[in-house]
Amino acid sequence: MNMRRRLHDERGVALPMAMMMLLLLTTLMMAFGVLAQTEPVIAANQLRVAQARALAESGMERALWALSEGALNDPDPPDSIANPMPGSVGVDPVSAPAPYDGSTFMTASTGGFLVTVQVMNPAANPHVRRVTAVGYTPTNEVTDKRPKAHRRIQA
Repeated sequence: MNMRRRLHDERGVALPMAMMMLLLLTTLMMAFGVLAQTEPVIAANQLRVAQARALAESGMERALWALSEGALNDPDPPDSIANPMPGSVGVDPVSAPAPYDGSTFMTASTGGFLVTVQVMNPAANPHVRRVTAVGYTPTNEVTDKRPKAHRRIQA
């Protein structure tokens, strides 16, 4: 009878149960602490990528403006691309003059972009252009050690 009473006695159960619950809650708090440290980094990366994409789209719009201004206006306004493009004879790809040859980093408020406009086959398709825009945030400088993002759009 004494052994049976000891098996069904619940005295002293509260301390081990409290210790197990404390261990469980501590583990959950540590997991949430790790998430709290990584989530801002992920959000900042996502923001930089979105900004780089928007800058690349700005570069694409700039190139489209320059192409349409060069085709519509005579004489060409500054920064427009003449139609036909200078040097567009033969079969080799021809790039537009600066700033549309991919060498000039055009800055904006959150970064900048590079734009390349090319005639891929001047002999066969002199009016077909390949426009490549690459957006960078915050910059494309290799000496700048801040986290960076870039996105490329081609049409």
